[in-house]
Amino acid sequence: MVSIIAYNSAGEVVKIIAASYLTGPAVSAEIRMNGSPTDSYPGGEGELEIVIPGVKSPGHDSALFTWDGTSENGQKVTSGTYHLQIATQDRYGHTDTIVEELFVLEGREKTEIRIYNSAGELVRVLEGSAIPASAVSLEVEEVALVGKTAPGVIIEYGSGMNTVWDGKNNMGIIVASGMYEVQVVVNDANAITIYAVQSMMVLQQDGVEAISDVKLLPNPVVITGAGGASQRITWIPGQAGTADIRIYNIAGEAIRSLAVPLLSGTVTWDLLTDHGKTAAGGVYLIVITARAADGTIQNTKIKSAIMIRTDSQDETVN
Repeated sequence: MVSIIAYNSAGEVVKIIAASYLTGPAVSAEIRMNGSPTDSYPGGEGELEIVIPGVKSPGHDSALFTWDGTSENGQKVTSGTYHLQIATQDRYGHTDTIVEELFVLEGREKTEIRIYNSAGELVRVLEGSAIPASAVSLEVEEVALVGKTAPGVIIEYGSGMNTVWDGKNNMGIIVASGMYEVQVVVNDANAITIYAVQSMMVLQQDGVEAISDVKLLPNPVVITGAGGASQRITWIPGQAGTADIRIYNIAGEAIRSLAVPLLSGTVTWDLLTDHGKTAAGGVYLIVITARAADGTIQNTKIKSAIMIRTDSQDETVN
């Protein structure tokens, strides 16, 4: 089985690109763009091809996988250095890993409106029409209402140029009330520069979301012969209620169910199935259903990657 995962320069998982069976081990990998080898990718311009020579994936004459340059949340990745990890695992649990370095370059001119929360975390990226830096200006409401029935927040970033923010973050969840910072960023293919910054108070008029800021650590997780590995799911609860967690394998079968109070903000998966067996290596889908006390039901999905390391590999590493 092969898994292909894209990491950013900070070592964070950006995208689980593929998880598939192969007819043999991956000895090498080739990164291509339009059929030609490359070590750079013009973000948003076509698909990057990851080719594993000498083997095939089920139903295909080759082992070819593609990445469109987006993250797990469907957002285009920014310029920078990324690493593609191609890991194959045989039936005995032995894993071979290939790492390819890739530079993503946003080559086209564009204007972005970036929204940050008070902790400095990037909440949302909106793409505007390309305008010269000299034409940039920024006007936003001092107090903005967001919510299911709110009309949206109008952000003017140039004379006659505006966009509407629906009050949601990059995961499609309405943000909580608080102070936010709006930035106008111009990418002219030579540099990325912040040209305007303004703060605004956001008030959520529909009440608090049931759950937000869902994270999974570590991801991927490595199971060794020593055992004891686990993954911790955390979130920010908006109100009281319950959190039902169901974990599905690549075949769509539910292998584990967990339930905890929503206000606990965390649950640990011991990587066991409901039958007490250790989960096999591969990619899993974790679905968190938050049932709030006010009747709100909110579903959040996150992918998990499990890798198996044999005792012989541990001895080699040590």
